[in-house]
Amino acid sequence: MKTNKQKINWVLDAGLFAVFLLSFVLDLTGLALHQWLGLFAGVLALLHLVLHWNWVKCVTVRFLGRTTWQARIYYVLDVGIMLGFALILATGVLISSWLSLFLDSYFVWKSVHVAVSIVTLGLVVLKVALHWRWVVSVFHRLLPITAPKVRRVETVPARTAIGRRQFLRMMGIVGAGACVAMVSASRALTDSLAQSSAPADLTALAASLATPLPLTTEPSGVGSNSAVASSPTATPSPSELTQSTPSPSCRVLCPRACSYPGQCRRYIDRNGNGRCDNGECL
Repeated sequence: MKTNKQKINWVLDAGLFAVFLLSFVLDLTGLALHQWLGLFAGVLALLHLVLHWNWVKCVTVRFLGRTTWQARIYYVLDVGIMLGFALILATGVLISSWLSLFLDSYFVWKSVHVAVSIVTLGLVVLKVALHWRWVVSVFHRLLPITAPKVRRVETVPARTAIGRRQFLRMMGIVGAGACVAMVSASRALTDSLAQSSAPADLTALAASLATPLPLTTEPSGVGSNSAVASSPTATPSPSELTQSTPSPSCRVLCPRACSYPGQCRRYIDRNGNGRCDNGECL
């Protein structure tokens, strides 16, 4: 019975790790699938917590009392991962296309979402490294054909050699997936930080373009209309109007200036330049 429970935990944790990694590659999944993967990862994380709830209660009660330092380290690490997943879900829902909220600090929330995801992934990789013996042993129980053959070597203990190879092989696979995910997330974080000041600039630009410049200027003093009309500075030439007056048809519909694959359902890219047409000058 205990073996079956460990197998269930292993499959659940492996699925959670795979879904969490896949949610980082937004260019591959797209926005819609990314959001569903994030929600599914949250459900798996909650199920993991439920299955280990007895251990959580036990260590919580004994954390400052009689328990091992190993249990305390695992507990602190698990709390960090739990808070990370909670913050990822909260910020993800806030900036999701499901709600389509127009947030003034949208890119700030997006940067927090991506940054917390990177930190949480690092904690998950650390957790896998600390539990590597359990991961490898249960994996061999699931697939007995993958069990290593022990060869006795006089100079090096067989158990030590096999254990080292298994650890390096497992961490190589886990580390490679985590590196790909972190590189993708780092690009998204850099892009989000670069665009954090764009909404205010685009809004100011749209407001300025919406207000046409006056063609004539009223003199400060009292004068006749003929004097204003005869003034050389009262009526600018057509060339001056072309240079100084922006086109009244130029406008920005959305100040977010989203890049592919976009952050809302209104994302559209007819010209194929990787930017939302609603955030460009029309």
